[in-house]
Amino acid sequence: SNQSLAGQTLEQVLESHGSSLDDLKRDIVISLSLEKYLDKDLDDKKLKTYFDQNKAVYDGTEVRASHILVDIRKMSTDAELNQAMEKIKKAKAEVTAGKDFSELAKQYSDCPSKEKGGDLGFFPRKGQMVEPFAAAAFALKVGQISEPVKTNFGYHIIKVTEIKQGTDVKFDDIKKNVKQDLLQEKAQVLISQIREKAKIDIKA
Repeated sequence: SNQSLAGQTLEQVLESHGSSLDDLKRDIVISLSLEKYLDKDLDDKKLKTYFDQNKAVYDGTEVRASHILVDIRKMSTDAELNQAMEKIKKAKAEVTAGKDFSELAKQYSDCPSKEKGGDLGFFPRKGQMVEPFAAAAFALKVGQISEPVKTNFGYHIIKVTEIKQGTDVKFDDIKKNVKQDLLQEKAQVLISQIREKAKIDIKA
C-alpha cells in the first residue's frame, strides 16, 4: 500500500499496518498504565537518592582510564573462559606486585589501546562505554586498579589515571531528567523480568 497517507482516515492507516483502532487503544492504555505503575513509588526522596548515587551522570564528570582486556568473544568452552580469567588475574597480580600497568597492557591486552599502554582517554559516566565498564571505572580513585570486570567484550582490569570533575548541578534544576532516567531504568528492569519469565529468545 504505497498510496500517500494524506486523506486516509486513522482506521485506514492502521488497517494497512495490520492493526486496528482497538490495538492502538490497548497499546496506549498499556503504556499509560505502565508509566503509572513505574511511577507509583517515585517520590522526591527516591529521586534525590538516585541523583546522589549517579551524580557523575549529571555533573559531566569524566574519567581517564587505561585497561587490559582479555577478549572472550570467540570463546565458547568453559576451559577457554577459565583460561581467560586466569590470564586477567595474572595481569592484576603483576600490577599489584608493582609492575608498570602500561607495560603489562602491551604484553597482555587484546585491545588496540595496548599500543598506548591501554589508555582509552577521557569518557563520561554514560553513553560511551558499556555499563559494567563505566560503573567500575567511576568507582575508582586516581591510581586505583579495579578487580576483573566482565563485559560483552571480555575480562578487563581498569586503572583510572585522571578525573575531570564536572560542574556542580542542583537536584531541583534537573529533577525532571532524573525522573526520566529512573523511569527508563525501571522500565528496562521490568522488560528484562518479563523476558526472563517468558523466556523469549530475542535476538539483539
